[in-house]
Amino acid sequence: MPSAASRKFGVENARGCVKLGGAVSSYGDHGERCGHARSEDLPKGYIGNLRLFLSTFAPCSLNLDPPMDRPRFQKTQGIVLKNLPLGEADRLLTLYTPHHGKVRAVAKGVRRVKSHLGGHLEPLVCAEVLIAKGRGALDVISQAETVASHARLRGDLWRTTCGIYATELVDQFGGEGLENLGLYGLLRDTLARLSEDHSPPIVLRYFEMQLLILTGFQPELYSCLACNVTLSPTTNSFSPALGGVLCPACRRSDPLARPLFLNALKVLRLLARGSFETASKVRLETDLALEVEHTLRQYMRHLLEKDLKSTDFLDILRREESDAPAFTPTR
Repeated sequence: MPSAASRKFGVENARGCVKLGGAVSSYGDHGERCGHARSEDLPKGYIGNLRLFLSTFAPCSLNLDPPMDRPRFQKTQGIVLKNLPLGEADRLLTLYTPHHGKVRAVAKGVRRVKSHLGGHLEPLVCAEVLIAKGRGALDVISQAETVASHARLRGDLWRTTCGIYATELVDQFGGEGLENLGLYGLLRDTLARLSEDHSPPIVLRYFEMQLLILTGFQPELYSCLACNVTLSPTTNSFSPALGGVLCPACRRSDPLARPLFLNALKVLRLLARGSFETASKVRLETDLALEVEHTLRQYMRHLLEKDLKSTDFLDILRREESDAPAFTPTR
């Protein structure tokens, strides 16, 4: 899994201090604007050197811990990523908020039948919450009011699983106590789109690419990571370990790199640079859709060093829905 410091550094990247690659997420306007560097404006080898710096020195040289001083009460909007039973009647919740990133807090008595908080704090619900600073390590949610319940989403098993997958990714990539307005806006819009008539696969592919951009892990899709030459319109290779595409001449730089056909590369670029409205109009053949999905999932699997719990269930449901082949990771 990426180190805590480098992941925090990635969240700062999402606010515009440094960008790895050329695309700027369409969700960048949710956060601060500091000016973004394009890959073509950077010195030769800069991106590779920055990746090396992050993996080697960031854990010991960057002090990016969030400030400890907080008010006694804070009111915020948040999306429930998960909740776990705690004691006899409580739940430990993880929420993703626009200004505080991931927040963990206890909802006391929420499992009791008469609790007034229960329905407002279910997974995938967006709620306005009042959080009281706890005496111990955990804060306490004292009030909650639903902003968006996503009832249609939660009433459909396939779409619910897609939503759980999105929240699981945010839980893994999102920083605790670190503001990332863009990532919050992306998750909010993704759950709304899954509640509407949009195709869940294209919603998830767009979400995955934008999440990578907003957390500082944008893949390089325009220049070869080994020789920095602009990619030719041919079959190249994608290297999860290096974080992008290799040209045919540099294919051996990573023995585990997999072929990436030209149309798949074009779709990945569209997901990175285009709006969701544009991406949602694209109709992909099954083989092409699977190649794009496999490429993104392999990359995220490499970054996290594990599979997400929801991916296996997604594959099972997809096979039942459309008889599409499931994703089988290569090790």
